[in-house]
Amino acid sequence: MPAVVTPEHMARAQQFKQLWSRYQQSRDLISVGAYVAGGDRDTDLAIALQPQLVTYLRQGLNDKISMGESEAHLQSIFAPAPGG
Repeated sequence: MPAVVTPEHMARAQQFKQLWSRYQQSRDLISVGAYVAGGDRDTDLAIALQPQLVTYLRQGLNDKISMGESEAHLQSIFAPAPGG
């Protein structure tokens, strides 16, 4: 991957993987309501972004998108919310 993407794209991909992993590690606590918001900043962010992370990972078998579209979608996940 480092040979074919920009450093910025690589950084976003790494951030995506870290958040996905953090959510998966905390999944049991989250699902039973034992995780307390504010306990861990990265876990809070992973929870907040979970719907976008799942959407990014889901692609139909016959869906085709360009590398640029994929990168733009990845970038949009980490874009600041309007007004925030």
